[in-house]
Amino acid sequence: MWIDHDNIQVIGVVWKTADSLRECQKACLRDPSCKGVDWYWDDSGRPGERCWLQGPSAVERSPHHGVTHYDMKRMCIDNGTLVVFL
Repeated sequence: MWIDHDNIQVIGVVWKTADSLRECQKACLRDPSCKGVDWYWDDSGRPGERCWLQGPSAVERSPHHGVTHYDMKRMCIDNGTLVVFL
């Protein structure tokens, strides 16, 4: 599950090759340390650099037009109990 924040970026993210938002989010899901992604939807960044992954040390947010930040909620089942990680 993803929670979107329009026109917000996270400082200290790491670039990842991805041709679509879906690919970007899948890259985050494959990385256990990833907490979310920044997606540059207006091509304000350099071509091909639209996907940025948020690691555990990247927490500061700032306004930035043309970017949507997506926080990821990880979920798992522990002994029959649903556990959600923000």
